[in-house]
Amino acid sequence: MAIATTAMAAPKTILIVDCNAACDGSTPMTDAIQKAINMAAPKGGTVTFKPGTYLTGALFLKSGVTFEIPKASPSPDRRTSRTSPICPPASPASSSPGPPR
Repeated sequence: MAIATTAMAAPKTILIVDCNAACDGSTPMTDAIQKAINMAAPKGGTVTFKPGTYLTGALFLKSGVTFEIPKASPSPDRRTSRTSPICPPASPASSSPGPPR
């Protein structure tokens, strides 16, 4: 009797700099970050950022991918985004209606 076994591959860590992502805050890095997400997804891997500022547009997240963002990395400032439009907050008239009066 033969028993087939498969080795469980360890989740992969993708360093964002290996996908040619610059962290200078002025170069759009959407494609490089998406590439890292796509590479990490099949094995439930981790996308690891180095400290810096990453300019990006919309990203398509995938199930099982973890992000490792160093504490020294600043949070994105959506008010200065150059790659995606700024959406104003919803007005009270567009929010869901409350109970009838």
